[in-house]
Formats: sequence, C-alpha cells, structure tokens
Amino acid sequence: QIPQKGNTAYTLDTMHKHLQEAEEGTWYVRISDLVENRDIFDFRGDTPAIPASNQKLVTAVAALMTLGPAHRARTEVYATGPIEDGTLHGDLLFRGFGGVHFTGRYPRSATPKEKNDRLRLQAQRMIRALHDAGIRRVDGKITTDTTRWSDMVSNEHYPCAHGLSFNENTVDVHVVDSSIRSVPMAVSGFLVEPSGNASGQARRGKSDMILVNSSVDGYDYWRLEHNQPSDVYAHHIRRQLQLHGIMVMGQEQPAVAETAVGRLKSLSIEELIIPMGVYSDNCRAEMLYLTLGFEGFDR
Repeated sequence: QIPQKGNTAYTLDTMHKHLQEAEEGTWYVRISDLVENRDIFDFRGDTPAIPASNQKLVTAVAALMTLGPAHRARTEVYATGPIEDGTLHGDLLFRGFGGVHFTGRYPRSATPKEKNDRLRLQAQRMIRALHDAGIRRVDGKITTDTTRWSDMVSNEHYPCAHGLSFNENTVDVHVVDSSIRSVPMAVSGFLVEPSGNASGQARRGKSDMILVNSSVDGYDYWRLEHNQPSDVYAHHIRRQLQLHGIMVMGQEQPAVAETAVGRLKSLSIEELIIPMGVYSDNCRAEMLYLTLGFEGFDR
C-alpha cells in the first residue's frame, strides 16, 4: 500500500518497510542526489533487471532537459495553389513533425462526450486559422508529408507513432448502458463492430477491426496497427473541414510552389509526459523519442 499524496509521515524508512512487505511485483529502487553526488535511498539498487516501462522516465527526462517543458512539436499547413475569392485552387498540405494537436484521450475518466467535445474545439482552432488565410473551399485534396520528420515508411514497433495523428491514432471505445460510444465519434481507420465477444472487447486477428460486446459495460482503447496513419489523418481532416463548411472537392491539381497558411499548436512536452507517466503510454514515449532524434539530429 502506498500512502496518499500529502502524507508527511511517509519517510524513506516507511518506504523501505513497504517495499520489503510488497506482495505484488519485484521492486528495485535507488534515489540519488545528483548535486551532492550521493545516494539517499537504496533498495536492491544494484540488482540487474529489465527496465520495461521505467525507460519512459529516461525519455521524459531527456525531453525535459533537451527541449524544455514548453517545447511544442509542429504541424505546418501549406496551400499548393493560389487562393482566390475563398477558394484554394490546389491541395491543402499538412506537413507533420510529431505534434499532438487533435486528442481527447486524457484524462481517461472523462466521458465520451467530453473527449469528443475536446476534439471538436481543437478542430475549430484549425478552422479559424484556415479562415484567417482566406480558405473557404479546397478544389484539390488533403495531402500529407512526414518525410522531413522521419525516414521510416512505417514504424514496425509502434505503427501509431507517426508524424501526424488524430486522437493519437487511437480509438477509445466506451460501452455505457449497452451503447457503444467511440472517440473520435466518427471512426476512421478502424472498424468497430458489435460482437458477442466474452471478454468485452478484442481485436479481430491482424486487423484494425475491433469487436465489442455491447452487453458488457466498460472501456478500452485500440492503437492503429495496420492502416496507414497518414491516410487516416487526411480522412479525419477532410471530415472536420466539411463539418465546418469548408468543402474539399478532391480534384487533381497541377503541382505548384507551396505557400504557408498556418501552423497547428501541439501539446507541450510537459502536457505530453504527465499522462505518459501516469498511464504508461507507449505511443507517447515513442513519439517523444522520435522527436528527440529529429530535434537533435534533423531525422
């Protein structure tokens, strides 16, 4: 048992006692004062162990020390044609550098409505930026580019960790009173299907089909594993534009020079790492790791 935050009686001696009595897991702890270069607590600290999710601590500290808590990865938005009388005669290009802009994932305790409302407000900020650039209609397509952030065509370990993401390339599935509610509300890249699955929710084989037993109330989340994140992102962006009155016609357009029309505001390093640590979020850790590589070595 770990005492609640604010319990001043929780001393290092108390922690040592709790670690000795712990019935779940195997614990190895060392706390060091780096300023005075001395250990202030040690419990089996020299015992070799697989670090597992403790590696997220290293990634978080590296990001905070290298980039700083206020650093925000970016997504740049370009027009590939002239804008005349509210119409973009070209494509709308989203160039991703690992920024997390559209997400309703945390806190997990939020209701599906609260999470989707958060996504809607984030999308509205994008719409205002496009309106400010004079765009009310797009003759071309929604196109994407992440090649300047990473040269990986796909991430074999965490396919969801990508230069562009919508709800972090994840679908959150809630079952409430026998009703299936997803975040995002309109699912792209995934297929959520009612099923008699005894465990409540499960992925169907090697696919992004999620089988959900609506008779079992509960919550789970599913990462994109098989569909291309860039395609899923483009689909979500097109839907958001059309929901807010910007029609995307999808016509082929001649290639011309790019003109910057906006930049999307990402979550900061601080905003990313707190839920990453609390919920042991592998995708966020991988995104931070790749962002460190890009910011430090341009790839």
